[in-house]
Amino acid sequence: MIAKKYNIDVLFNPKLSVPLFAKCKTAFVLHGADWFVFPQNYKFHDRLYHKLFSALYCNKADAIISVSKDATNEINKRQKIARAKIKTVYHGVDSNFKTIDNKNRLEIVRRKYHLPDKFILYVGQIYPMKNFSGIIKSFSKLRTRIPHKLVVVGKPTLKYKKELALIDELGLSEDVMCVGWVLPEELPLFYNLADVFLFPSLYEGFGIPLLEAMACGCPIVTSNRGSCPEVAGRAAVIVNPYDTMEIADATYNIITNDVLRQKLVRNGLERIVHFSWESTAKKTLEIIKGL
Repeated sequence: MIAKKYNIDVLFNPKLSVPLFAKCKTAFVLHGADWFVFPQNYKFHDRLYHKLFSALYCNKADAIISVSKDATNEINKRQKIARAKIKTVYHGVDSNFKTIDNKNRLEIVRRKYHLPDKFILYVGQIYPMKNFSGIIKSFSKLRTRIPHKLVVVGKPTLKYKKELALIDELGLSEDVMCVGWVLPEELPLFYNLADVFLFPSLYEGFGIPLLEAMACGCPIVTSNRGSCPEVAGRAAVIVNPYDTMEIADATYNIITNDVLRQKLVRNGLERIVHFSWESTAKKTLEIIKGL
């Protein structure tokens, strides 16, 4: 075994799994529990793998680093794990995500992607857990109330055809722009140009786009499920992701109520200072050193 050959003290895996027969200390990062909360998102062999092996990995590991308290609670519901071995360490956000006042940079991206003057933004993959159908249905309720378009940054992954089909079914083909993935250096400009970031996910183990939006001063509408309220705090209007009218009304209120909008922006900029990759690395190292 490599761990024995090199006399490794601790074997750390930044994703779920550890060597089951390792003699050294082991630790891994638990990025969420979506395979339990939304098993239908996975193929049969993946569901079987998670069911059989997640318990083995959790019991074998000397430390489990969970990315949110919600993820910790979810795994504790389903696995008999000593709570003391699970530590919550939040993700950080890249320093490129910040408020940008350079109008030239903003205009270059606007022209490149033909972005409208006013738009609502969604960033992420397109599949059922992300509630893309809820976003489209909510936006259809807004179309006659506001001049905004919906800009989608991301690509479909699985079980997405019905969700994408809603765009045409609801007559939104001219109002929804799917731009695919964009360059990393361009993404912060999308958040800066948007009036609202819409992220009513059905489940998130953490939700890094929430941090990105906060750092860029973009007010948020997000879900009351998973870790979303835990991460967003007072920087977002929290909604029931299954209630499309509630999502629509929350979005409308942010767009039309400047006091509310500025409050959310201010709260986000205050909150984002508590999330950094430097802090993530420091706390992770402290856990590893303590084994």
